[in-house]
Amino acid sequence: MLLKIGNHREVISFNVTQLSDTPIVLGMSWLDRHSPSLAWYQRQLTFGSSYCAQHCIQIGQEEEGQEEGQQLHLGMVQA
Repeated sequence: MLLKIGNHREVISFNVTQLSDTPIVLGMSWLDRHSPSLAWYQRQLTFGSSYCAQHCIQIGQEEEGQEEGQQLHLGMVQA
């Protein structure tokens, strides 16, 4: 699946589960690798790591003819 968050783009695999209203879960290994900054109040991720600069960030490159995906909102899952 293509994951798009702002200018961050990557192909990623997800495990399927039912977590009520939680559409996706990004694990600690993903968070460690990408090291995003999180603005809690705005519920917004930004990516500034060297890993993302080399592998994930696409500046000003939108795929033409691609439909916009579902808008996801950040939240926390209680363990």
